Amino acid sequence: MDDFNKIIEIAEWLALPVTYLILTLLFFLFVVRPFFAYLFSLERIKSEKALAEAKRKKELIDMQVKEGFTEEEGDETVPFNNDATGGLSDSEKMGRLAESDPEKAGDLVKQWLKKEKA
Repeated sequence: MDDFNKIIEIAEWLALPVTYLILTLLFFLFVVRPFFAYLFSLERIKSEKALAEAKRKKELIDMQVKEGFTEEEGDETVPFNNDATGGLSDSEKMGRLAESDPEKAGDLVKQWLKKEKA
């Protein structure tokens, strides 16, 4: 009987530290680890860099269009082409539109689908 009481005392003494240990492990497993996996995800980092570059280019183009800047090539001054697609095919134009402004491309596709249903 004395050994049984000794085991119960040890279990009571270890219950709180073991509970804290389990909760700490669960916190690291389900909160800290996924946070760092997200934070250092290469796909997320690459996509954020691409979005920042696209935003920078869009702002530059918007500024050029707004202020009427021209691009200079050698000695000639060429007016800025607002279309910026040159002699591209329709599929290439749609691809560029989707890359530069996905929301606008999505709206355009929705409009096409509504017209086809009607």
